[in-house]
Amino acid sequence: MGFKIKHLFIINIITSLLFGLGFLFMTEIQNTMLGIEDNLLGFKYFGLALIGNAILLFFSINSEDNPARKAILIYNSFGASLLVILMFVTLDLTIIMVWVSIILQTVLCCLHAYFLFKKE
Repeated sequence: MGFKIKHLFIINIITSLLFGLGFLFMTEIQNTMLGIEDNLLGFKYFGLALIGNAILLFFSINSEDNPARKAILIYNSFGASLLVILMFVTLDLTIIMVWVSIILQTVLCCLHAYFLFKKE
């Protein structure tokens, strides 16, 4: 059987929903865990974007290999790599939650890139 793109989408849906709902409804707590001190409204919009990504992945979970699914893989791979770079530059790297987020996004980025270039 092996690891399929469907499993990757399910993992990404769960993580996007957890972080998205956290940024949307518990912005102060989430920002404290990541060491961020301001711009609460911006992070609520970021939470909405993560929830939108989860909805997009949910509806494309059983799609065939087509250009739209390839675009979703490119979008998620590029977004995860950009997020890792931004976390390295802007966040306090002494906080454990930041490192958990960086490792999670790096793994998701590599998995999306793997399925993007995988020959079937």
